[in-house]
Amino acid sequence: MINSDKKEFATMFYALGEYYDKPVSTELLKMYFSYLIEFTIEQVQAGAKAHQLDPKHGTFFPKAADIIRHLQTGKLTTEEKGELAWAQIEREIRVTGSWGKLEMDDKQGLAALKSFTSWKDLCSMDVSKLTWAKKEFLSMYSTYENTPLELLPSSLPGRVELVEHKQKEAQSMGNILQGIKQYRLNKE
Repeated sequence: MINSDKKEFATMFYALGEYYDKPVSTELLKMYFSYLIEFTIEQVQAGAKAHQLDPKHGTFFPKAADIIRHLQTGKLTTEEKGELAWAQIEREIRVTGSWGKLEMDDKQGLAALKSFTSWKDLCSMDVSKLTWAKKEFLSMYSTYENTPLELLPSSLPGRVELVEHKQKEAQSMGNILQGIKQYRLNKE
């Protein structure tokens, strides 16, 4: 990082403080900046995000070593990526719920989820079924690992989108039927 990254770095760490309900002092910011200076701001942001999504360690405010660990681990295994995707899905169940649509950067995760259930049905599962769903998700996740991204979904619709889609579909069908009726009248 360079000095011009300090403002963006501070903004990120204040947001982390809010996320983890931990006050972030100026001294703490300076210390973290000095520990992470060898990385770019983008790398630090990616490391912080990876820590937040880490199902094992992401429940506490990251130490500099946690961010560095995520930066130095290299490529995540398919299982680790699947676990991270599932952690995001669980968070979205609580935050967005079945009325909103599920959007994720991880298209393999969306495809894996879509292959065995809908977003609406997943959100309505009880805890015992969610355990099964996680196992199924992780199994399916590896299936989509090497699928080209353009073939994978970018979101899964929520209830609002499904209702809107059904209304548009019904309207389209009505237009088709009206067109057929008009055609028959014109033909007579």
